[in-house]
Amino acid sequence: MEVFGSEPLYTTLEIRKIEEAAIRSDEHTGSSLMLSAARASFEILSKVWPTNRKIQIFCGTGKNGGDGYLLAGLALARGLEVVVWQVGDLSRIKGEAAIARNHVLLEGITENEYQSGCLCPDGVIVDAMIGTGFKTQLKPQYRNAVREINKSDLPVLAIDLPTGLNADTGEVLGDAVKADHTITFVKKKRGFFTASGPDFIGDLEVNALGLRESDYLSERPSCYKLDLSALLLECGARKFRSHKGTFGSVLVVGGNYNMGGAVALAGEAALRTGAGLVRVLTRKEHISSLLVRTPELMVFEAKSKRQVESIISQSDVILVGPGLGRDSWAEQLLNAVLKNSAKIILDADALNLLTEKKITSFGSKCIISTPHPGEAARLLSVSSEEVQKDRFRTAEAIQEIIGGTVILKGNGTLVYDGKSFFLCPYGNPGMATAGMGDILGGVVASLLAQGLEEKLASSLAVSLHAAAADKISSEGMRGIIASDLMLPMRQLLG
Repeated sequence: MEVFGSEPLYTTLEIRKIEEAAIRSDEHTGSSLMLSAARASFEILSKVWPTNRKIQIFCGTGKNGGDGYLLAGLALARGLEVVVWQVGDLSRIKGEAAIARNHVLLEGITENEYQSGCLCPDGVIVDAMIGTGFKTQLKPQYRNAVREINKSDLPVLAIDLPTGLNADTGEVLGDAVKADHTITFVKKKRGFFTASGPDFIGDLEVNALGLRESDYLSERPSCYKLDLSALLLECGARKFRSHKGTFGSVLVVGGNYNMGGAVALAGEAALRTGAGLVRVLTRKEHISSLLVRTPELMVFEAKSKRQVESIISQSDVILVGPGLGRDSWAEQLLNAVLKNSAKIILDADALNLLTEKKITSFGSKCIISTPHPGEAARLLSVSSEEVQKDRFRTAEAIQEIIGGTVILKGNGTLVYDGKSFFLCPYGNPGMATAGMGDILGGVVASLLAQGLEEKLASSLAVSLHAAAADKISSEGMRGIIASDLMLPMRQLLG
């Protein structure tokens, strides 16, 4: 099943259910899937490192270790020098993994208990220690092995996933193998593309282990990896009879003392991505500079209650929060916005004010919230570290509080609408700079005003925003500023 042409990503539980369904169909067994995994891993070794004649395989005590043992047997049969390092309590090896181990030992493979400092100085390392079922912190022996592998400077192939990486969340479980190449099985795991996942998997290849597409139909994925090209097709072309009223009106609310730049960036981003008309409601001190920078904006002072309510009532979409602050002026503006029936995007200090004032009800309006990990932590009264441990659960928790659609910013930005996750695979470390969130808020508001429904608008906005940053990163990631994204976003939208 595809959503906006996006690629499905799976949890480990979803993958396990697919494998179990395939086994129940009598077309596969657990042992045959393990052998298929070993064969696929050997093919990767041969393709990526064709001249290598030595492999060092780290085998754990579960099914992942079983894959490693069978790989050792295949490599030995092809004339490679094979060194097997056994990690973990041997008494825990059971079932298909035990069968695989016993089989290759009978074939002449020598098994060595791993001890710190015993790693050979050459060859390709194969990580077959811990598979997808592991979700707790690494035990000392595994952690020592991981650290020694990472210090070795030898090429590393990870089987199914790097040991120490949570395949569901992208969390590092104390330490994790930094692989040059990862071969994963059945389908891609969602944790590979968010949090710390991209830093550890290296080049990724997927092998279906001979399972057919029909084996996947019973298990609907909970997450989809966004595809910008497919999202752009959803927008359609502009009709020649269009006018500015066709593309909606946006209101940006914020810009407290010394924070006028936030609304300037958000307002311009909304214009540059196609909104028909953009108003800004801010402090009078910022009006002149905003008009000098972008004369196409309509800028108003947030002064009397009646005037504020009038401007708010004229808007199709309201972005509230960029540079808003947390004083009484900010609080009054936020309350005025929340009383309105327009589509609302809550960003930055609007989210912080909600935390402080414990506002938890927003009626039936279209609400999109755009927290970064720090704002998410404050909303949930947890640490930023807790947020990053499971970004998916964080997005769910925020959606339970605020409703609507949540955009949890960060590496592998997530869009969650209460039903499915959408993960943005674009972006780079050059985006770690002030103003990027203001730009994103403006883009979301613009796309909503142009008539896109909130899930599509949010998904396209995060993809467009991050892909624009990727487009300019070829000139270097250091020194990118938020306004650099304006031109490439226009170019990508077409």
